[in-house]
Amino acid sequence: PGLASGIIIMSFALGSLLASFLIGPLIASMGLSGAFATLGIGYGICMLLSALYLANPESTSTPHHTHIDLTPKEILTDKRFMALWLLLFLNVCGGIAIISKAAILGQEVVGMSAAQATMFVAIIGLFNGLGRLFWSSISDKIGCWTTFMLFIGINVVCFALIPSFSTNSISFQILTYVIIAGYGAGFATMPSFVKSIYGTEKYGQVLGYILTAWSAAAFVGPLLLGLSTEITIFYLFAVLLVIALVVGMWLKRLLAKPI
Repeated sequence: PGLASGIIIMSFALGSLLASFLIGPLIASMGLSGAFATLGIGYGICMLLSALYLANPESTSTPHHTHIDLTPKEILTDKRFMALWLLLFLNVCGGIAIISKAAILGQEVVGMSAAQATMFVAIIGLFNGLGRLFWSSISDKIGCWTTFMLFIGINVVCFALIPSFSTNSISFQILTYVIIAGYGAGFATMPSFVKSIYGTEKYGQVLGYILTAWSAAAFVGPLLLGLSTEITIFYLFAVLLVIALVVGMWLKRLLAKPI
């Protein structure tokens, strides 16, 4: 299930990369309104045709210490849900902050040209997608919890190292790409994590609630990055991920307890 989720979720990371090549020529030939109308119609047709082949699979696994008749209120007050929400929120904050200002960071921190910064942004999109595929496939082998702890731990190190390597363009880019791969990994691994805890019946509902963490982090992450113009602000994101590791240990204890 992890690999399958990763392949699917990788699509909306790589989709932005594809759209970046389409939107320019469409605007040039059709104008802004025409370009968005064409893309909207094209997306709509593709999604409707794809939806014809979708069906909810039969449950083949037992939820991990849970009841399938949980009400929305019970889900939102469940400590396991809270831990999952915090894990995604804390993991997303740093990654989405970098994505929101990637071109600016490339130019102002390591002195990239405009063309180099554009390529930097494109490669970030690529690693966002590849990270989802790679880490989700890893989760099938070592489990969702271990996978989360592994890529979060790696990103703690990367965020802590960035200030020391900010004058080296290659090192800065490598660390950034690893961070973005871990950022994407959270989205790809979370669906399997939710399913293993709540089962197929509550999977969609619980995952929908948890994805609000992404929305919250999309607001908080860039805001935190804007608190300082110093590269040392990346230490703050390392601290947030250390907190995520603590939350992960809390979740492990919760999963070990019978409901």
